[in-house]
Amino acid sequence: MRHYERVSLPVRRENGQFVQAEVYVAPQDTVMDGLKPSREYINKLLGGRDLLSETAIKEIESVEVWSPYE
Repeated sequence: MRHYERVSLPVRRENGQFVQAEVYVAPQDTVMDGLKPSREYINKLLGGRDLLSETAIKEIESVEVWSPYE
């Protein structure tokens, strides 16, 4: 089973400039409402904070994460 597809997409930076970015997209049949990312995944995203805007960092930090204790 494939979990993600690597796709090249244009992404607009904060300064309005567009750049090509490699992104990973989950197949539609694996996505459903209510899924939450793991803390490990959020931490990986935040590992690139030097490339992210303050707005993006705050949004990522505010995401509710999956917990095995729920």
